[in-house]
Amino acid sequence: ASWFQTRRWPNPFDEPGVLEFFAALALDPASRCELWHLTVGRSVTAVAGTILGRSRASLMFVSYDPTSPVAPLSPGIRLVREIIDDASRRSYTEFDFGLG
Repeated sequence: ASWFQTRRWPNPFDEPGVLEFFAALALDPASRCELWHLTVGRSVTAVAGTILGRSRASLMFVSYDPTSPVAPLSPGIRLVREIIDDASRRSYTEFDFGLG
């Protein structure tokens, strides 16, 4: 949320139903959505979400806590690297970073 605030952009997660949508995906055993987190000590420092297809893993979002002492070490990038490694071990042949 702070990332959007610093850019004066609306936070898409504030839209009605968005959080409920992701919660439903995460809790549905048949879902092809995976939620990831990276913790340092007892603090969550980065989160990400992926959607899995037949041969493709698609990164839907990634975020990190800019107030964390490890923020300068790019915890979001580290988490994405772990997700890519995991997708490769599970025989996904494509990794889609989304827009850009």
